[in-house]
Amino acid sequence: MAKQKDFTAPTGKVYKFQHPGVLNYTRAKMRCKDEAGRTDEKKLLDYIHEYVIVEPKVDWAFWDDNLEDFEETTKAAINFLRGKSE
Repeated sequence: MAKQKDFTAPTGKVYKFQHPGVLNYTRAKMRCKDEAGRTDEKKLLDYIHEYVIVEPKVDWAFWDDNLEDFEETTKAAINFLRGKSE
């Protein structure tokens, strides 16, 4: 079973994170690079929207309505993906 974690944003809304596995994450890291080899933040966040934040399902339109949660939640999701504690 995939590793999961609940994250509570400062607003009190709960987001469920699910780790896609190390191999899938490693592949995604390569796809999320720009031409200069730097991480393309939009590509990384697209990946997180699709594969890491599983409840509620999020996309860019979701964040337009929940902007107050965007930065803290996506930062926590990136840290979770990388195996880092908050």
